[in-house]
Amino acid sequence: PEKIKGKYVALHRPEGFFKFSRPSIWISYSPDLIYRGRERSILRPRENSWESRRIGGGAPPIKTKKGWLIIYHGVKEEDIEGNIESIYSAGAALLDLKNPEKIIARSPIDKPLFEPEEDYEKKGFINRVVFPTGAVPSLDGKSLLIYYGGADSITAVKQIDIDEILKSMEYF
Repeated sequence: PEKIKGKYVALHRPEGFFKFSRPSIWISYSPDLIYRGRERSILRPRENSWESRRIGGGAPPIKTKKGWLIIYHGVKEEDIEGNIESIYSAGAALLDLKNPEKIIARSPIDKPLFEPEEDYEKKGFINRVVFPTGAVPSLDGKSLLIYYGGADSITAVKQIDIDEILKSMEYF
């Protein structure tokens, strides 16, 4: 939502065949919102985790005193009753305010911020999906309203205390 070192910053996930790496979150910079450059991957899927298959963007970054808070999605595959199925969960990462390529903290490998638990998240057009797409600070600034898709059938919102999100992450 603001320039960093005189440049606009974008987080995205380029699509392609990904023969050499799994889908990741990339960063790029632009002087004018027309041309982008200096692209590179900054967040990658982690083995044996809730995000082992792929990760991608979610809500626009939220500026906090500790850094840029991003809410993103991760996917793992699991054998459910003999079928390999994808499970989409939501995670959080904290990026440095002056150098957003620097990862300060991230949701633990074994615990996403939230995962499909409710029936409307587990059963729908695509089962087992929570897919964050927006985050808005509450009026008092103490929590985030995280808007997400549930099972690709409904839109839902979770309110989570920002301090709880920050405490839930592993710091590097």
